[in-house]
Amino acid sequence: MSLQIFKRAELNSLLSKRLGETKLGELAQTLPGDALTDEALEQAVGQGARYALIGISDAQPSGGGAGKSSAVQSDWRVFLQRFLNLQSNFYLDGREILIIGDFAAEKHEIGAVSERKSRPDSLIEAQNGVFPIVALVRSYGLIPIVIGGKHQHAFSVIKGTALGLSLTELTKEEFLENALVKTAFGEESDSGDAPASEAEENLSLAEAVRRQLQNEPQLQDGRMLGPVDECGRHFLPISVINCDAKGRFAPLDGYVRVESDNALSYAKHEHYLHNYCLINYSESENSANMLSYMRMHDVRAFSYESVFIRREISYGDMLDFAINLMQSTGQDIGLELDFDSVMGLPSYESSLTKISLAEAAGYIYSMASSLPVAYCYLSGGIAKSEFERTVLSKGLVMLVSSFVKGCNMQLG
Repeated sequence: MSLQIFKRAELNSLLSKRLGETKLGELAQTLPGDALTDEALEQAVGQGARYALIGISDAQPSGGGAGKSSAVQSDWRVFLQRFLNLQSNFYLDGREILIIGDFAAEKHEIGAVSERKSRPDSLIEAQNGVFPIVALVRSYGLIPIVIGGKHQHAFSVIKGTALGLSLTELTKEEFLENALVKTAFGEESDSGDAPASEAEENLSLAEAVRRQLQNEPQLQDGRMLGPVDECGRHFLPISVINCDAKGRFAPLDGYVRVESDNALSYAKHEHYLHNYCLINYSESENSANMLSYMRMHDVRAFSYESVFIRREISYGDMLDFAINLMQSTGQDIGLELDFDSVMGLPSYESSLTKISLAEAAGYIYSMASSLPVAYCYLSGGIAKSEFERTVLSKGLVMLVSSFVKGCNMQLG
């Protein structure tokens, strides 16, 4: 997957201007010079950007690129036109929004299977280009809002966020020479001069032990540090809260790639994820194996049935409990929602247990206004008709605007 930069000319083509009104897209930012560079990101942040929109398109259009002739349309392209034509006012200021662009799956990538190698991060979902861009955006202090794709991309979003947060501790010189940063900017990296096999032949026992210890989480100054990243630095793992009918925490045994139902368990296995909280999952649509695996890894989960059927806890109290739980981690928080959990929104997967759009927006707003949210990932939506296109775009607009408004309650 490669990043397609969203250009100012594209933005202008989507606007419907009216006299006496200022639309969000009139003030929203694109990358200066239509290129992803250090100067462009610094300029955008200097001009007030707080949030970076990134799209992921798993669906392959039948023709016409992002136009309405596509038989199957991903939620990213569906969302943009309606969002950009919102009113820019003191509730939602277009200058805070930077539109980066979107990742579109190439035909040969759809359904591709990658062989297991020595570590899960060698798999195709971690190599698809998403996580370096998320890491780069996060390292400039921008909050990524990632829209689209199936839920397996959560692994890349979590990984990118964890690595991006660690990049903020570098000096400017170290940052620009960092291998991950160079990859995100499309530059050649100087790391890894010698083949690993040659470098490892002459390792002393002490050096082998040191490297093994580096690859384990460590506690330092009361913070849990993850293993070393690709550039030899310990990263900070994050915690995640997810509103989803599915757990996304399937056991890893037997899997040869990151898939929608194991994205979070892979992130946990690789130490990018520390604590995980799941709300509104379906008791009847998750296997006993997955539920046991979640308990084994101390995942705190609330089912749809416990809230809306048995009334063991109210929806508001559940959200408050989740907020307190996430606050207690002392970590940055990833905020996720899959459309299979929201009533009326077209999605890749169907579910019997769905909350209303208002309840979903309330979840997004509550978390964003109460927690140190490091990213927002909205996944699993897809439109196959003009009607679904309209419904999906309205739902996304509600969720994204609720997220920005919630975050702004904290940021001021």
